[in-house]
Amino acid sequence: MSVSIRDLTRWLWRSSRGLRLQASLNALIGILSVTLDFVFIYATKWTIDIATNRAVGTLRMAAYALIAIMLCRILLGFARKWVSALLGVRSLNILQQRLFSHLLRSEWNGQEDRHSGDTLNRIEQDVRDLTSCITETIPSLLEVSYRFVGAFIYLFHMDSRLACLIICIMPCFLLLSKVYVRKMRTITRDIRSTESKVQSILQESIQHRPILKTLERTGTMISKLEQTQSTLRAHV
Repeated sequence: MSVSIRDLTRWLWRSSRGLRLQASLNALIGILSVTLDFVFIYATKWTIDIATNRAVGTLRMAAYALIAIMLCRILLGFARKWVSALLGVRSLNILQQRLFSHLLRSEWNGQEDRHSGDTLNRIEQDVRDLTSCITETIPSLLEVSYRFVGAFIYLFHMDSRLACLIICIMPCFLLLSKVYVRKMRTITRDIRSTESKVQSILQESIQHRPILKTLERTGTMISKLEQTQSTLRAHV
């Protein structure tokens, strides 16, 4: 079943309720970090110009500016880790509670086709991936876009032909990335399916451990787990 970009965007926006604070903070920290990178480049150039008598100023002022920028970058790194550690758990819990509540209250059609181990794997792994996408990947995309625009403007002032050449090459990489993403999507689907099988084997074996010991089938289940794990390792 194909999903349009518009429907996917709407679904992501609805799913981001409760996670938008962390996503906004990560985006803000990323933009500030990129800005500091550009300021650091300019300050380094200014320092070299002062040393070669091409700019007005003292090396002491330039050193203070570089130290201040480096301290700000370190503080932003601490802030990023704090947001990830504190708000990351909160965002994950919000999505897990929302999905868990939906599963308990909804009517399941054809629930016999869905193993409980697969459902548990989806609640744990898929929710974790969705949380990372909303709070980390999307803000990182904004950060990369801002870095690309800033780098292009900076490079354009240095060499306009080189900047335009890079823009002309970009569509080739976009086409290659489309093929890469399509292949990765298929592999990821296989990984999720195999992870669900591993979860199902573990759950069934622990749940029916006395029966397996009575029928002397523990070795069979261990062998089955090893084969499934080998398949998962191959996909990964």
